Amino acid sequence: MQVEGGAADRYDVVIAGGGVGGMALGTRLARRGYRVVMVEKRPPPEFRLGESLDWEAPVYLKRLGHPVEQWPAQGKATVKRGAVCTSSAQPGVEAELGFHPVFRALMTLVGRAKPTLHANRELIDIDLIEGATRAGVTLIPGKVRKVERAGERASGILLEDGRRLEGRFYVDATGSVAMFRRAFGIADQPIGPRKVVVRARFPHAYDGMGTRIRTDDTLGSAAWMWDINVSDDVTDIGIVITEEDFVKLRRQYKSLAELFLHQVRKHRDLDWLPPLVTPDTPMWTCVFQCGTADASSGPNWIATGEAFVVVDGILSSGFTTALRTGFLASDIIGRALDAGASELSPKWRQIFHGKVTSHVRTIDGLVDVLWYGSRLREQYSLFLNVVSILFFNFNLNHLHTRYTPRTLVELRLLQAFHRGIDRFVRGYARVLTALARRANKKNPHLVPPGDVRQVVKLFEATSPNNLTT
Repeated sequence: MQVEGGAADRYDVVIAGGGVGGMALGTRLARRGYRVVMVEKRPPPEFRLGESLDWEAPVYLKRLGHPVEQWPAQGKATVKRGAVCTSSAQPGVEAELGFHPVFRALMTLVGRAKPTLHANRELIDIDLIEGATRAGVTLIPGKVRKVERAGERASGILLEDGRRLEGRFYVDATGSVAMFRRAFGIADQPIGPRKVVVRARFPHAYDGMGTRIRTDDTLGSAAWMWDINVSDDVTDIGIVITEEDFVKLRRQYKSLAELFLHQVRKHRDLDWLPPLVTPDTPMWTCVFQCGTADASSGPNWIATGEAFVVVDGILSSGFTTALRTGFLASDIIGRALDAGASELSPKWRQIFHGKVTSHVRTIDGLVDVLWYGSRLREQYSLFLNVVSILFFNFNLNHLHTRYTPRTLVELRLLQAFHRGIDRFVRGYARVLTALARRANKKNPHLVPPGDVRQVVKLFEATSPNNLTT
């Protein structure tokens, strides 16, 4: 791995942050012979979210030259054949996604019949960064302290150790820190409530079924958990709760581990997990807010991934979104470099922002309307509620991997298409809810949330507290 620690220099492209989008962008531009430097405060291996890859992620990874088919045999990933969604309020009900013959037939028609992956990010990020450095990207381990600006242009980045880097073009790959957006005073448009993640890793054999999503309607807002085997015998489990509910639970429970266990005990198929949670179990936590930024670029800089759009984790699309934005941003910077221009094309900046934000607003809106809002699962099946979200999410991911507008007219048509989907989804939720209320329709599998809370309360009162022994 090439590591640079010398004096400041001038590059063609300076990338702040070593996220997936930045690594993809840097690799592609370095392969074309441009001088690219990347600054990352925590180079791989480092834990990052985004282990459940959708069907589009391997498309981009293969374009970068990574042999994703070999990763499971190398212990870097497991095979994800689909997903299984359950609910604490619907014991015994499993919504299996990706296994039905009709689903498989439809996937075959669009070239997505093969399973995708659960990635061990600590390991595959090593492959990504080594691929970037082999292509010629210079990696500087360090932290960006300040983005310097001259009007709307970036003029340099200053590192904590005092070094200063200059480039013809700059890339913000700093994730949710969004250093460039904040430096230029760009606002964002949040979608849905702020959420808190608490995750931990445990030994557990993989059943081969895919991602396990466990949902919970016993709090003020909907909550959920992921269960993703990053290897055949290790799983990552994370709980996702709205910030408002998290604050209330944090007052009740003395530690993150106890709060984590409270959510785990709502799911009967996780009865193997509580004995593994101890006071020494490492817990990782973060807060995130889905949404889009009002702008994603300037005359000589552009942002990728979570530096300007945040996708709800329940969609498993964040990793692909980072790759997609990295690829598109590399094309835009590459055009400017090839032409010897000092600024990015205004037309392509507009296409980049419009394409990405319209897509993310739609898929984040799906979750906000159909999961956190209407809760169709209370009247209809859990399967219908989940598939209603994933039908649009999967097909839109497929579309945006293959199609980028070439003109502003095409962009306007794409944006109108997304606005139509947004209106349809809101109408779909209203109509189904109204029909259910008119017919007094209830999901027959639904257990009152109070019953679930009572079971957990009794369990906590009668079980030995392994966190204090």
